[in-house]
Amino acid sequence: MPDRPCLICAALALCLCLCGCAQHMQPESQAIAVGMAVDRADPGGLRLSVLLPESHAFSGQGDDASSGYYIASATGASFAEALTILHATVPMTLNLAQLKIIIVSQEIASDAVFPAVVTDMFLTHRLYSSAFFVVSLGSAQDVLRSQGDVTSLRASSAILTGMEDRVRRGIVPDVRFSDLYNDLHSIYGSPVAILAAAADGTHTTLTPPGRAGDALPGAMPREGQAGCEYAGAALFRDGRMVGVLSSLEAAFLGYLRGGTHAISYAVRGRAVDLSPVRPVSVSIALGEDAPHISVEALFAVTESFAREELARQVEADIAALIAKGQSLGVEPFGFAGRAAASFPDVSSWLRYEWLQRFSEASVQVRATIRVLRE
Repeated sequence: MPDRPCLICAALALCLCLCGCAQHMQPESQAIAVGMAVDRADPGGLRLSVLLPESHAFSGQGDDASSGYYIASATGASFAEALTILHATVPMTLNLAQLKIIIVSQEIASDAVFPAVVTDMFLTHRLYSSAFFVVSLGSAQDVLRSQGDVTSLRASSAILTGMEDRVRRGIVPDVRFSDLYNDLHSIYGSPVAILAAAADGTHTTLTPPGRAGDALPGAMPREGQAGCEYAGAALFRDGRMVGVLSSLEAAFLGYLRGGTHAISYAVRGRAVDLSPVRPVSVSIALGEDAPHISVEALFAVTESFAREELARQVEADIAALIAKGQSLGVEPFGFAGRAAASFPDVSSWLRYEWLQRFSEASVQVRATIRVLRE
């Protein structure tokens, strides 16, 4: 009979052989995607693209090979099918756990297939749900490709740095994939997404004269290295994109949702920064037919130039933003959460049909402007 120490050594050796990590799980064996894009592909399919470090390519494989990153893509009848094909064609194990950004074209976001695409993404193993969620006015792949054109930073760092800065300045909403998925299934407000476009000057109009920060992506009056632009928000109703907000409208949207970021603004063609003194104050009176919504905003500025005119202009812009939501049948402002607190249970809230009643609501906006040195 073998000695006990020999048996123990043999058992340990067997465990080491059986418990070793598979080669495909080693970091150097994985193609770690930093971005994903979904576009329409003819006829009736989807094109799925991922942005990968060039080191994952074999002999320069991929659609694009510049600045250390390349695009790999596949086409299928559904997101799941395109992803299966992509897994089969990427030369290493495709890893989606480090995604920083997910971009979907407006063509997909406006289509009835959009909720199914989002659900397929949500069910994808290890797809990072905290990636920023973006709708592109043109090709989503074009916007994704521009993320790889980075010289001083890795694409993953550049994406996070750029998006966090835009969110901090209020020109885009802070929307992650998990936010979009949850809001699509929410019984309260309407979903929103970050808006982007390739910087080719073809998708939108230029910034209106004298309107600081009031812009849509794609045709901003600028020069620079960035191959795409982020500004504003996409609006959704019943699982489809139905409208857009400019960067200034997105800033006021963030304020109405409880944000306290300074807003770049202009009065009489003169730029000012609106600094919220406190979060917005909203009161909602639930009438039998339609609610009445009162909004009170208090901002500070550095000088008293045209202060009363500035207050009236802010009131008009906030009222116009809310009216746009009413006309589109969306309510992304956070009012629903406040209104729902007045109902005893979910059933009574659902019977109230908030979205329909919100579209008929009366709205009053009052803005006050203070000077910081007062």
